Amino acid sequence: MKTNTPKLRFKEFTDEWQEKKLGEITSIFDGTHQTPDYVKTGIPFYSVEHITSGNFKDTKFVSEEVYEQECRRVKIERDDILMTRIGDIGTSKYISWNPVASYYVSLALIKKTSPLNMKFLDQYIKTNTFQHRLWQRTIHVAFPKKINLGEIGDCEISIPDADEQEKIADFLTVVDEKINKLEEKKKRFEKYKKGLMQAIFSQKIRFKRQDGSDFPDWEEKKLGEIVRMSTAPYVDFDRNIQQGYYLIDMGSVLASGKLSANKRTISSNNILKRGELVMPNRDIGHGDIIGKVAEIDQDNKYVLGNNMFCLCAKENVFSRYLFYAINSQDINREMRKKSNGTSQLQLIRKDVDSQKIPLPNIEEQEKIAKFLTSLDNKVDLINKELEQAKLFKKSLLQQMFV
Repeated sequence: MKTNTPKLRFKEFTDEWQEKKLGEITSIFDGTHQTPDYVKTGIPFYSVEHITSGNFKDTKFVSEEVYEQECRRVKIERDDILMTRIGDIGTSKYISWNPVASYYVSLALIKKTSPLNMKFLDQYIKTNTFQHRLWQRTIHVAFPKKINLGEIGDCEISIPDADEQEKIADFLTVVDEKINKLEEKKKRFEKYKKGLMQAIFSQKIRFKRQDGSDFPDWEEKKLGEIVRMSTAPYVDFDRNIQQGYYLIDMGSVLASGKLSANKRTISSNNILKRGELVMPNRDIGHGDIIGKVAEIDQDNKYVLGNNMFCLCAKENVFSRYLFYAINSQDINREMRKKSNGTSQLQLIRKDVDSQKIPLPNIEEQEKIAKFLTSLDNKVDLINKELEQAKLFKKSLLQQMFV
C-alpha cells in the first residue's frame, strides 16, 4: 500500500514520494555575522523584514568591497531561496530575479546541490508540515528565537519526481500570482481612497445639493463642541469574565479604524450604542491606533473598557462623517502630535477636546459619509476575495504535499 503520497494529486502521477533531509539535496548558508557599515548608495542589504514584507526595494546599502568579500564565501543567485531563521522563523522567498545583494546572519540562503525544482521547495517550506519541523528544531528559549543551519538541514522533506515537482510548482505559482494581483488591487484602491479623502477634507472636492446648488461654506469646530465624550471607570475585567458583551479596549481598535473585539465581559454599565465612536487614549504595541476612532455597529453588544474615550455626536453632526474626518490623514497626524510618551503614547482629554474638525452642514456630511462608505464596501469585497484566495492556497498546501 502506498502511503507516502499526497491527498490531492495530478492524475498522471502515481509513484510514492521520496523522503530526504533538506541538507542532503541543498547547501545552506547564513549571511554576514557582523552588522556592516552602511553607505548611502551601493549594494542592497537584505534582512528579515525584506523577506516577511516581500519588499526588496527599500533596503539599506553596503559598499561594493563588503559585497565582494561576502561573494567569495557565498553569493545570492537566481533560483536560490532565502528563509528567515532568527526572530521570524521559516518565511521563505524564492529568488526569481538576478540579484546583486548581500544579506544578514538572520537569513538562511538555500542552494540546490542535486536536481530539485526550487519553486517546488519554496512551496514545500510554506506547508504546515515543514513549518512544524522547523518549530521543533527552533531554540525557543533564545532571544530572539532562532534555528541553526544544521537543524534546518536535518528537517525532512518528501519530494516526487522532477515532472511532478514542476507541475505542482507551476500550478501554485498561478495561484500566487492571483493572490499578488489581488493584493496590488487592494493597495491601489486604498491609495485611491486615501487621495480622495485628502481632497474632500481639504475641500478641493465639494459635493452639491440634489438640485445642483452649492452647500454652505464649512465651519471649523473643536471636537469637544460637537461630541459628548465619556470614559469608563477602571474595571478589572479579567476578574469578571462572563458571556454577554464584547469588551472594547485599545487592542480592539485596528489601525484601519475597524473593530476586532473578541473578549467577553460582564458589565451593566458603559454599554455602547450603535453609531457611537470609540478612541484609544493609549497605544501599547497595537500599531498606529492612537487618535483613531472605530464606529460601534450594533446596540447592546459592546462594553467600553479602560483607556478608551467614547464620542457621541451631538445634534447636526453625522457620526459616520465624524468617523471619516477624525481618521483622515491630516487630522489623525495632528492628533498623534498631541500624544506624549515614548514606549507608550497617551492622549489626554483636553487635547482631544481641542482638536479642530472641519464641519460642513449635516446634508453634506451625509453625502460625504455615504460616498466614503461605498469605497469601503469595495475594499471589503476585495478583502473577501483575497482571503478566499489565501484560504484556497492554504488548503492546496495541506493536500498537495506529503
